[in-house]
Amino acid sequence: MLMMLGPVAFEIAPLNAVGHSRSGEYPFAEHDVLGTEPVYENMGGGGRTFSIKGITFPNSPGFTGGAAALDIIESLRLSGTPQHLLRGDFTPMGWFLIRKLTQDSESLGFNGVGGKVAFEISLTQCGAPDFGAFGSIISGFFS
Repeated sequence: MLMMLGPVAFEIAPLNAVGHSRSGEYPFAEHDVLGTEPVYENMGGGGRTFSIKGITFPNSPGFTGGAAALDIIESLRLSGTPQHLLRGDFTPMGWFLIRKLTQDSESLGFNGVGGKVAFEISLTQCGAPDFGAFGSIISGFFS
């Protein structure tokens, strides 16, 4: 396993994560002060983003299931529920909201399905869900 986002595992096949990136910032509120430089107020821990880039080959043997996994990620995005991100070495990366899922299909087959689908998932870190939401997230793993 390369990483896991909620119930979706990224592996070499069928859903291959080929790279990821993360960034963070620390927010400060700027206050103008007459006759001097602005004063900056510490606003606490800043926003962290994480991006997963990958590829799947839906029409190739051994890669079946990649398109279905992307459909699950889209459903998770639409649900608006935080998902836990786990790196392949079992390091917990935290809870994230799925902000955007981009899919680029190439080499369309006779059925309109791309022979190669590159994807990018844009995540924003958030706090852990409350207990009620956590229960519904966990139950989603078993449905």
